[in-house]
Amino acid sequence: MLHLLPRSFGLAYGLTYLFGPLLYFYIRSDKNKIYYSGKHLVPFGLFVLSFLLLNYFLGIRSILLNNVGAIAQNLQLIFYIILIYRQVRGTKTGTVKRWKTQLLIAYSGYVVSFATYYLMVLAGVLKVEYDYTISLAAACFIYFVGYRGFSNPEILNEYDHERYRNSSISAAAAKSVLKKLKNYFDQEKPYRNSKLRLGEVAAALGLSSHQISQVLNEHGAITFSEFVNKYRYEEAKLLLVKEPQTRIMDIGFDCGFNNKTSFNNVFKKYGGMSPSEFRKTQSPLSTHI
Repeated sequence: MLHLLPRSFGLAYGLTYLFGPLLYFYIRSDKNKIYYSGKHLVPFGLFVLSFLLLNYFLGIRSILLNNVGAIAQNLQLIFYIILIYRQVRGTKTGTVKRWKTQLLIAYSGYVVSFATYYLMVLAGVLKVEYDYTISLAAACFIYFVGYRGFSNPEILNEYDHERYRNSSISAAAAKSVLKKLKNYFDQEKPYRNSKLRLGEVAAALGLSSHQISQVLNEHGAITFSEFVNKYRYEEAKLLLVKEPQTRIMDIGFDCGFNNKTSFNNVFKKYGGMSPSEFRKTQSPLSTHI
């Protein structure tokens, strides 16, 4: 049946060369700077060139070349386990390190699944059911990486604390910045915007992003993302009591949460229970938060 597929379909096999580099870029990035280095994409570029040359210009198809390609893919995947591990080992912030470790474990699981597939092929023991099992395992690991990144975007803000370790700001100046920031959030409620960014708040207050992050990290022991989520959490608690007929997720959206996972995670972090559990403990007439 494979001969019925267009030859260009074979390019999909080369996407494996992108998994390691893209995850490595992601782990090395933070909210202020996206890491990128073109040299990491060279293997994928070489694959595309060789694929076009062999399949379209020379018309060569060889089992030996396919095996060489599979070995190269596995070696490249393993190489990025090592690179990512070095990044994890060099991370000092506990929350970020745990998050990176989870991604490394998921990626390593994918690599093991991928390598197992080819080892079984070379050993001649591959059966159809093994093929689907390994593909399912690989897909689970890949989707886990994506899920963790999507559901915890605020984790990258933890890097701020390390950045300001050797800097200082006077207690009086910090107090002034904190007061200005809290007044703005109390009165204007910018946290209701699910896409709120530090730069937007800084511009509205006539401050720099650096000043706000530094004050929150050093004098509030909190990141900007945590500061925002705490406000969202407090308002969500109020609305869950005052508006018992409103859908829980609608309240989450109104308070600035952009998905159910982040809403539940923040609520459990600060309240020790989910939004639905909290609502069950409250009476519609209660004003206690």
